[in-house]
Amino acid sequence: MSKSIQIFRRNEISILYIFENKLLLMKLNTLLIGMLFSICTFAQITISDTDIGSVGDVRIQKYDENPVGISLGNAGENQTWDFSTLSPDNIAELNFLDPSKTGFSETFPMANLTIENDGFHLFLSNSPGGLYILGYVGDFGTYPLENPELVLEFPTQYEDEFGFSVQLDSVSLISEMEPDQAAGLQFFMPGIVAAKIRLDTSSISYVDAWGTAIVEGAEYDVLRVKKSSFATDTIFGIVPQSHEVYASDYQIFTPEYLTVNLFDTVHFSNLGIHDVVEVDEETWNTNGTESNGGFEYYNDASHVFTEAGVYYYVCTPHIGMGMKGIIEVQENWDYVMSGVISSGESSTNYTWYTDDANIGMPLVEVYVNSEDEIIAVNYIGSDEVIPSWNCVEGSCIDTADGSGIFSSLEECEEVCGSNSLEEINANTIYPNPAKDNLHIELKGSKQIYSLLGELLIKSDKDIVDISHLSKGAYLIKTNNATYKFMKE
Repeated sequence: MSKSIQIFRRNEISILYIFENKLLLMKLNTLLIGMLFSICTFAQITISDTDIGSVGDVRIQKYDENPVGISLGNAGENQTWDFSTLSPDNIAELNFLDPSKTGFSETFPMANLTIENDGFHLFLSNSPGGLYILGYVGDFGTYPLENPELVLEFPTQYEDEFGFSVQLDSVSLISEMEPDQAAGLQFFMPGIVAAKIRLDTSSISYVDAWGTAIVEGAEYDVLRVKKSSFATDTIFGIVPQSHEVYASDYQIFTPEYLTVNLFDTVHFSNLGIHDVVEVDEETWNTNGTESNGGFEYYNDASHVFTEAGVYYYVCTPHIGMGMKGIIEVQENWDYVMSGVISSGESSTNYTWYTDDANIGMPLVEVYVNSEDEIIAVNYIGSDEVIPSWNCVEGSCIDTADGSGIFSSLEECEEVCGSNSLEEINANTIYPNPAKDNLHIELKGSKQIYSLLGELLIKSDKDIVDISHLSKGAYLIKTNNATYKFMKE
């Protein structure tokens, strides 16, 4: 899956609700009760359909594929989550569109909102009962969901629980697969020409916490949703068969009614004085000859049927004698294997939703592994470009896109213009030069960059493996300063 799709596929949009945590205050006068209540009340939020982003909105979603310095925190009330250390590896512009203007409204007639990024479209139904994903459109094809995927059940509030299950089928021709994938399927099913992958997924979402989230210096009232997902996959295949339809000199097709399977081949023989022309059912019933734009053969030929359905055809010179036939194409798949993509194990992600009108979708989404270790984060951020610089061949260059590792020109010039390794405290970063492991006894996250500003390593550990780096000079950036070291 591409990053834009990876970033985009998990956008489950929502906003939150207001709840008052009342304190039982006794033996106090009315004024004192009011004062204490205003101090001690904690704001919760509720999510409804009116809080979802609208057509015309644009949001900037950022993706940190190696986050450090953040924590899932605890479940419960009045929690605080600090995501200040997130640093984007990818940035996507999400456009909220009118589904009727996307060209896919006939495929998704119930959609009233579309979110688009780089050609990928997510079709949604937003109503007072909930927010649902109806399907996807992208370079990979068009996939309407037979059972819409529930994102949020409205109104959503603390300690709510909801879930969904969905089945998604995709068909691929073996000839269009990667060689190793095709070879694997052909090993298990010799002669296979097409494969259908069926993915059965289900999830349970539980609103397990509320509190405050800090993102890019701003504070938001949030609800946290813990989502546990389960998926199993099954692969089916088709090995095609061959059939013959013979045009008899007695002005009949033998057989007149033929049943075949998807991707089967039908060979029409003894054509010449006879032909076969596909027509629609009405034309066939009235012994007409007008083609419906389907197959036409005037000499012996073979036809592969790639779509299920009923096909009507006639012999145009002899239709007056009733020379016509029917081919019924069924879709029957044979089991190949299961558990290739997912064997039924569960996965978990955590999503923070806010009622801030400038968000209108998930504020933060954290992906974790089976041990609840954070592996990636999506979050909504500002589109403001903050000036920054990189050290390029001894000079400080403004990147113009905010991607530089120095936040001030003075900081860049101080490090970039100096070749003195003695400036670095030997008790803080050592050994220097280093070969395999570098000890960095500094608080917070550590980011190692090339002198051109390319992020190479991100870690919150005190000992960092640098064995894979090439020989040369590198920069270490922490929350408060930038240092230089040599790799030998």
